[in-house]
Amino acid sequence: AEQIHLQLNQLEYLNLSRNRITSLLTLNTPRLKYLNVSKNRLTRLNGLETLTNLNILLATSNQLLTTIGLQGCTHLLHTDVSDN
Repeated sequence: AEQIHLQLNQLEYLNLSRNRITSLLTLNTPRLKYLNVSKNRLTRLNGLETLTNLNILLATSNQLLTTIGLQGCTHLLHTDVSDN
């Protein structure tokens, strides 16, 4: 299984769409405001708990079973999890 482990302290915009990603274990990107993980193979959004500055999350066209993992994303303004 493909996994992503990132620690990018200054990153604000991240597009990981269309990569066949199956798991987001840890995203250590405290300033991240925009995350696109659409068109992958994710079943969960765990690993996003620490993204307290995240404003926009796009997670369309995955295989999501739950949105658990978003409770720490207290600044979300837009979330799209359609077509799962």
